[in-house]
Amino acid sequence: MLLLNRSVKLRLAVSLGACILMLIVVGIIGLYSLSKTNDALNRTYEGNLLTLGDLIKVNQALLGNRVKITAEQRDRTPASAITTKQEVAENDAIIDAAWSDYFPERVSGDQERAIAESFIVSLASLRAGIDEINAAMIGNDYDAAREIATTTLRAEYPKVLTAIQGLIDRNSAQAAANNRQSSSDYVWTRNFVIGVMVAAIIFGILLSMWLVRGIMTPLGKAQALANAMAEGRLDNNVDASAKDEFGVMLRALKSMEAKFSQVVMSVRNNAESVNVAAGRRSRPPASNRPRHQWTKSPPPCVRTPTTHPKPTSSCTMLTSKLMPVGRSQVKPSRQWKVSTPQAARLPVSSA
Repeated sequence: MLLLNRSVKLRLAVSLGACILMLIVVGIIGLYSLSKTNDALNRTYEGNLLTLGDLIKVNQALLGNRVKITAEQRDRTPASAITTKQEVAENDAIIDAAWSDYFPERVSGDQERAIAESFIVSLASLRAGIDEINAAMIGNDYDAAREIATTTLRAEYPKVLTAIQGLIDRNSAQAAANNRQSSSDYVWTRNFVIGVMVAAIIFGILLSMWLVRGIMTPLGKAQALANAMAEGRLDNNVDASAKDEFGVMLRALKSMEAKFSQVVMSVRNNAESVNVAAGRRSRPPASNRPRHQWTKSPPPCVRTPTTHPKPTSSCTMLTSKLMPVGRSQVKPSRQWKVSTPQAARLPVSSA
């Protein structure tokens, strides 16, 4: 069973082989049943029906001879006695042909053989008595014929008829026994075939369920995993412990999922890095931005009336200190401009 779980091809091959084996078993049972039925028919036909036909012919010929001799004794006609002798000879030929067809090939047992041998002995004595009575009737000696009929024929006819009837009864009983045996064999074979068919159906259903579960379960897992990956979920938990081809497929899908997850994470990290870099380039650094904070409030420039054309040195120094702090290439947003003539014209109180 563990070996079957390692390969889907092996499971399919074993399943197909099991179905073929069941068909072979049912076919063999059917052939065996037909063979037994054929043997029973042949045995009944050759061993009993043909034997009964031959024995019945013998019995009818013996009874025919007895009737003819009895009728000739009643008629007492020497001319008809010759005809009776010919008819008895014809019946004897029928008896010999039927008996040679039966004995010894179709004798079925020692008891039947003993009965047949006693019949042969009794038949020989009977024929000798019939020959004597025919000769007496042809010679018109009907008194001697009557004496032979009351002594020899009366003693031998029961023996012969009893033996032949015993053989007939025995073969009839054998035919009936063969018929009962054939019926019993038919019932047994029928029940056995039905049982095998039921077992085959149950086995086929279980085998189909096993195959469907073994194939559809991993396929369902693979389909669910593929659908989850298509929806963007890359953290699926799938049992891929199977040792067959479906297990290999599931493990390959899991490996592909892991690769996809790595690719997605890499793309996400690269995108975040690009976004960060783009944000930094769109905004200048703090060292490049102009600073509008003054170090201290500019003191009022003290201007005194004077006739000097240029401002005093102290006002010039204050103007230079009022420049914003920053790099030299960045122009300040506001500059203090002091006009020397205007400053000279301002009154002192305005300062």
